[in-house]
Amino acid sequence: MSRQNVDTIIETSLTKILSAEEYSKARHDNPYIFKLTTPKAELFYFGAYHCRKPDDPIFKEIEKSFNDFKPDAVFVEGLVGLAENRDWFMKRYGNMRPEEAIDLAGESGFTTLLAFKNDIFCDSPEPDDKEIFEHLLSKGYSKDEVFLHEFIKILPQYHRQMNRYGFKEYVSVFLDRMEKKVKWPVFDFSYERGLSLARKLWGEDFDPETDTSSKDKIDPIPWKDKRARQTIINEISRTEGIFRDQIITKKILESLQHYSKVFVVYGASHAYMEEPAFQYFAKEAGK
Repeated sequence: MSRQNVDTIIETSLTKILSAEEYSKARHDNPYIFKLTTPKAELFYFGAYHCRKPDDPIFKEIEKSFNDFKPDAVFVEGLVGLAENRDWFMKRYGNMRPEEAIDLAGESGFTTLLAFKNDIFCDSPEPDDKEIFEHLLSKGYSKDEVFLHEFIKILPQYHRQMNRYGFKEYVSVFLDRMEKKVKWPVFDFSYERGLSLARKLWGEDFDPETDTSSKDKIDPIPWKDKRARQTIINEISRTEGIFRDQIITKKILESLQHYSKVFVVYGASHAYMEEPAFQYFAKEAGK
């Protein structure tokens, strides 16, 4: 098959990714796992629930799937720049104990550790943060809205930490990184600014340390029983989500032209929403 034909099939495959509205009507197992074969490669997609508890059985499931499948390429969620900065990530993760990698980055950290220990190519097929921010601005969202989304998006991740040391210190690392990426002139990237915007939207009693609904605040899915309470932040999550899924899926599909056994660990919703694209590609590429 020519490169042009493969590119055409990939582009059409991306249109098969489920929308947030379609996903809101779906029900599936969690973890959600699927496998498929293309003319050139095999894919094992492990859709996990996010977890940072080392004794959770999902990590044994991931490790068993990894060992049984014997991949030659691994893709994980959320570790942007993993392949390009392999030496840096290797120094950070290479000598960690599994529980340390899990506490730092959940299933992504654990799977990255497995890949490093087995000397297997590993990457995170994510768009760069700057790409995401520029995409959101191009869709008409304000800088304040994009900044608040980034601020709140970190909160569920913070609450999954086993050893929390304060959201202000935790999120400031991400806000500093955002400031360096976007270089918006005369914009306040401080924790205090994020907290002020959050309280303006959700009320003066909002406290990131005790908030129990942060996942709902950023959930991109318009669930029937929750959509009336959703805000502009949920809408931004939907816009970001489809942008990410398209880039993630495209990069993994392209990898199937270069590797024979590709192992993917992403969130279960990503797996379920992206599966139709992979199924379409496998069907069309096999003709």
